[in-house]
Amino acid sequence: MASCWTYCSAVALLLSVFPTFSFAQTPQESIDVPIAPRVDTTDADVKQVYQLWRSYLRSRPDSVYDNPHWSEEEKERYADFDISRRWTYGYEVGGRSIHETYGLKPRVLSIERQDSLYAIRTLYAPDDLAHAQEIYSLQRVYAGKENGAWKLYNALSVRTKDWNRARAGALRYIYPPGHTLNEKAAERSAAFVDSLEQAYDLPETEPITYYVARSYDEMARISGLDYAWDGNDGRAYLVNRQIFVGTASASYPHELVHMVFADYDLHPLISEGLATYLGGIGDQSFHELVADVDQRVQQNDLTLERMISGRGVRARTRYVGGAVLVKAADEDGNETLTTFLSLANSKSGIFEAMEQVLGVEREEASGFWQQKLREYSRQ
Repeated sequence: MASCWTYCSAVALLLSVFPTFSFAQTPQESIDVPIAPRVDTTDADVKQVYQLWRSYLRSRPDSVYDNPHWSEEEKERYADFDISRRWTYGYEVGGRSIHETYGLKPRVLSIERQDSLYAIRTLYAPDDLAHAQEIYSLQRVYAGKENGAWKLYNALSVRTKDWNRARAGALRYIYPPGHTLNEKAAERSAAFVDSLEQAYDLPETEPITYYVARSYDEMARISGLDYAWDGNDGRAYLVNRQIFVGTASASYPHELVHMVFADYDLHPLISEGLATYLGGIGDQSFHELVADVDQRVQQNDLTLERMISGRGVRARTRYVGGAVLVKAADEDGNETLTTFLSLANSKSGIFEAMEQVLGVEREEASGFWQQKLREYSRQ
């Protein structure tokens, strides 16, 4: 699986290649939703399901609000109710949506009965498919009757209904048949959550639902993607209290940190920095990552301003760069770190946190950050 920075770099490289399209910017009523020949709209139910789905795509599917086309039961269960939303509509590169970047347009490939529901599969790709890599994703949602009206449902409940369940502390594991959950790893994860709460005087974590998929593709499928171009093998849905992991592991500290500190409103640099400092990236700890990032920063003359903006910076480099500031704040004690986090909710907030907590003026901030990066790389 390619790393996030590889994905972001590839997308940025193609920014100017395709005509633009965005759910957020295109007038909703003008969004065209063509269908493939196998979608039989002469069937009354299929026609109604298609009309429902088309209406949903014309009603800002990239936004979270009380969308009338989605199941009321699922909206009550999940604040971010469309699990496929972030995969399909939620990705941004340099402040532009993935749809705007690539000119991706929806095409309904099939609407077919599956037990009491209808499975809707939608391809997102540009009009001109000159190259296979231009295909972004193949989304799957379901439609069914709720109180006599057609409503949309996630693939998650359909595709995990026969999966196994287990508990470890605050974690509620859901994993596929045939997979053996590593109980020791699950207990370590639960203990890790408890240790963060105690160390940083945080309130007890509400239950976290942790989906263990055996691969990135399986993680994508349960999230509603029959095909996804690329992405991370760990995702946290903070408002839903959900973690999705595509490594077959019951341990993914990085995403657990995101969940435990979910009450903090953090700038992305600090959010990912915090998760990297305390949870590492994959199976590598912050201390294993920092030397390589220090070298990369020196070779490319990267500044803190560049790190904050994120433009042209690899994700792993940015994550570790943010972790440097978090570690610096943590050196004077846990209360110092939590004070730093309470301020670092924006670009200006990061500089304010550095001034108030670390005693570093804005004009000295980049030099301080580079100095700390070099110091930590030699420890």
